[in-house]
Amino acid sequence: MIVIVLLGIILSGITLVVRNNNKLVQVNTIPTPNATEVAKSPKPSPDSIGASPTPQVSPKPTPSIASTPVVGSPTPLPTPSPQQPSPQPVPQPTTDAATYRDYMFSTYGFTSTAQNFIKSNSSIRVKDLNGTCGGGFWIPWEKTVETNCAQHEATIHELSHAWWHTRRLQNPADARGLVRDLVRLADGDGSSTAVAFARGYVYGIGDWKGMYCTSQGCADVHNIQDSDFDLTESTYNN
Repeated sequence: MIVIVLLGIILSGITLVVRNNNKLVQVNTIPTPNATEVAKSPKPSPDSIGASPTPQVSPKPTPSIASTPVVGSPTPLPTPSPQQPSPQPVPQPTTDAATYRDYMFSTYGFTSTAQNFIKSNSSIRVKDLNGTCGGGFWIPWEKTVETNCAQHEATIHELSHAWWHTRRLQNPADARGLVRDLVRLADGDGSSTAVAFARGYVYGIGDWKGMYCTSQGCADVHNIQDSDFDLTESTYNN
């Protein structure tokens, strides 16, 4: 009789352990949500996915999909084209090219030293003071800056020739150093704006092959030799 009682107790204990084990397994098992539960879960708002810097606010639960408000996709803002040049300031009325040159000096912050040197060592001609077309020339044997119109980029470019022309003749080593520095800048050693500007000169823009190319071919910009430079007085730079 005692043996039967003990056997019953042991069997009950085994059953309890098995049930407890099953219960532990059931508790630790992550329930898989059914389709109804998923449908009732609130959809994330644009705030919760980083579409706006405003603090995240948990959306109120809705009883069903049908009552959930429809939220349209946010319209992306237009992305400006990289390295897009800004339009030049509105041209000021000028009666002659010298007055226009003074306006350029003031607008673009030429130092007083540069202004005095350019005025003393060059003259300027502007074919159309009322237009903004591009293009121009530096005519070294006349020491004259000539632009087709009152276009700022072209004017600054040609005025820079007037500033640099004498210096490159007097200091050829500095001229070669400037050329190599420009190549390094074009290869990424500088701000994004400066790099983009330099790349156009070194590697060309459109049909123009770059400042290191002539009708005879192009120099290896990463292995420029002294023979690649022409620093004579008669060089016609444009």
